[in-house]
Amino acid sequence: MSQETEVDHIASHNELKKLMGTTLNTVGLGIVGFGVVQPLISGTIESGDVPRVILCVFFCLAFHVMARNNVQRLHKEKK
Repeated sequence: MSQETEVDHIASHNELKKLMGTTLNTVGLGIVGFGVVQPLISGTIESGDVPRVILCVFFCLAFHVMARNNVQRLHKEKK
């Protein structure tokens, strides 16, 4: 594999990793928006909703950790 082709492969790999990280992070934020922020703004949150809120926060953090781990696997270009 030539140097230029290898650099292109690394660059495309890194872009895919960044896109996947962004997607996972956005899904996590959507879960929090749906399960926590929206009920708070509409004033419909009650004490019985605590398990749902905890579950939504847990899933948000899980998606954030997956996104972070994905982005940490970026490849460095060889010089």
